[in-house]
Amino acid sequence: MNRKILLGSIACVSVLLAACSCTCPVDEAANIEAGTAADFAANVRDKVYFNFDDSKLSPDAEKIVAQQAEWLKTHSAVAVTIEGHADSRGTEDYNKALALRRANAVRDALVRLGVTADRITVVSYGKERPFSQGTTEKDYALNRRTATVVAGG
Repeated sequence: MNRKILLGSIACVSVLLAACSCTCPVDEAANIEAGTAADFAANVRDKVYFNFDDSKLSPDAEKIVAQQAEWLKTHSAVAVTIEGHADSRGTEDYNKALALRRANAVRDALVRLGVTADRITVVSYGKERPFSQGTTEKDYALNRRTATVVAGG
């Protein structure tokens, strides 16, 4: 019986020592100030993606906007800018208008979900600020988006 206790003790000590030598990542989220751009980035997805030549929110996009709305309602003093973007296909004027419709779709959804409109600014970049420089469908899809940016961050 003493041998079982000794083996059990050795196993426990080994597990404890292994845990102490862990190079686990530090939880930096605990050090983020609530209501800041860093808090938004850590806790809410800031990008909403759209289908080709479309400004309608998909069900997945609606979920993201709902998360944004909840965060914004919790932090009622925070203002945001909704940046509209488009892929590189189409004319500059067309893409600016499409990107504006996308940004307005996100703004309108946020307002429907209880965020006051005076806290939301909308801007259209069209195809001026691509996230991805490539020319594959995957690259184009990454550029068909809005980005919600916390003011001051």
